[in-house]
Amino acid sequence: MAAVREFRESRDHRCDICKRQWQEGDNAFLIDHDGACCPSRGPSCGKCVRGYLCNTQGLSWYELVGRSVDVVPIFEDYLLRYEEHRRNVAPPEA
Repeated sequence: MAAVREFRESRDHRCDICKRQWQEGDNAFLIDHDGACCPSRGPSCGKCVRGYLCNTQGLSWYELVGRSVDVVPIFEDYLLRYEEHRRNVAPPEA
């Protein structure tokens, strides 16, 4: 759990999309990962972690209907930042 706490702190406990800050007792915030990489239920491999979000319902819908900048630009911006980061991160050593 220390890694989760450090991840949240690295984002100042704020949603990577809307920048709302997490409040004590707020259970809605989740660590988002690319579901195409790891199962949606269960632990992530860590390589596909995209960010810290207050609500993943809208993002899930956005990915399912086919990403379109015209529909929800803030979601597309978030996903493009993750994809850029993933291209620039060296693969873990085996």
